[in-house]
Amino acid sequence: HAHRLAGIMVLSGYHLLADTFAAERSEANRDTPMLFCHGEHDEMLPAALGREAFEFMTAQQRTPDVQWCQFPIGHSVNEDEIALVAGWLAERLA
Repeated sequence: HAHRLAGIMVLSGYHLLADTFAAERSEANRDTPMLFCHGEHDEMLPAALGREAFEFMTAQQRTPDVQWCQFPIGHSVNEDEIALVAGWLAERLA
């Protein structure tokens, strides 16, 4: 995205197009905060795929504000994850 984003949240996701990342990235978002959350028992997308995306982005971003959080759940959310997401959004969208 060409304009600065408040943050990027990835819930049970993975990096689909890593080979096109460099050409598609925007300098405006090289220090955008990121939050990655994944269920450690995710039956649809193994947590290892989410962790790979997190590690890739950690290496690409200029900010230390790239967080990984793993929860003892499957491909779903729980109250702890909802609370974390709510707090993260509140910090960035105040």
